[in-house]
Amino acid sequence: MKIKFEQSKLKQLLSTGRFFTVTFTKKDGSDRTFTCRTGVKKHLRGGTRKNTNPNHLIVWSVADKGYRTVNIDAITKLTFNGETYTRVV
Repeated sequence: MKIKFEQSKLKQLLSTGRFFTVTFTKKDGSDRTFTCRTGVKKHLRGGTRKNTNPNHLIVWSVADKGYRTVNIDAITKLTFNGETYTRVV
């Protein structure tokens, strides 16, 4: 089942810390898909967050075993809690 999502509700949906799969368009125009989650603090090394853009979401990538940044405006598809969401244009 595909459900359309709005960008304004996306951060609220992903702030739960549960696993999800995200597909987004990178700066170079290629698509990237990975399984990740928010709220992971185990691998932090200290210091401060350098990226303060509110449209960027910091996630922990399961396959890469590292933190990645996802531009919320570039998300095209999201699978969360067994449901697939597509972006409303």
